[in-house]
Amino acid sequence: AIAEAATQHGARLVVFPEAWLTGYPYFEGLGPGAEYRRIYRDFVDQAVVIDGPEMQAIRACAADHGVYVVMGLNERNPVHQAVYNTIAFIGPDGSLLGKHRKMVATITEKLVWTNWDGSDLAAYDTPLGRLGGMICYEHLMAPARYICCDLGVQVHIAVWPGYAFMDPVVDSVIRSLSMENACFVISAHEVM
Repeated sequence: AIAEAATQHGARLVVFPEAWLTGYPYFEGLGPGAEYRRIYRDFVDQAVVIDGPEMQAIRACAADHGVYVVMGLNERNPVHQAVYNTIAFIGPDGSLLGKHRKMVATITEKLVWTNWDGSDLAAYDTPLGRLGGMICYEHLMAPARYICCDLGVQVHIAVWPGYAFMDPVVDSVIRSLSMENACFVISAHEVM
């Protein structure tokens, strides 16, 4: 997808939705039981280590095509196996510019993702503008939006899952954020 966007469509920035890499945990609503435990174990095992081979391949692809990539992924801590909902910012040379872990898992996401403290909200200077971004319902957290404004984000990346009931929320939130922070917003919403 990165190669196609760069070579066939001339993209300089390629953005993937929330948890694109290894998939959004739509199973989280199953509730307790053997099937949930089996699926959850697979979910943890398939989550990506930020400097592991899957991310190395994506970083190499970004470098091969000279594009910025923002990848939504399930990030696994290899030490304690916690899984974070993360977006990784990758430069056109394949460098990891930084990452942001979702601060508060929403509703049943709390069953699969570990919360984070928000200390990794950042903006990255690029020829395309200052890139920054948040995940899903973080866009409804006013302090987080204020931080993005304070960071001077010019191109905000907003990543979302594919729940169709969220479409009106996504639309209104990204329009509001764009006006509030005087920035462009790229919204990557999964399709179901």
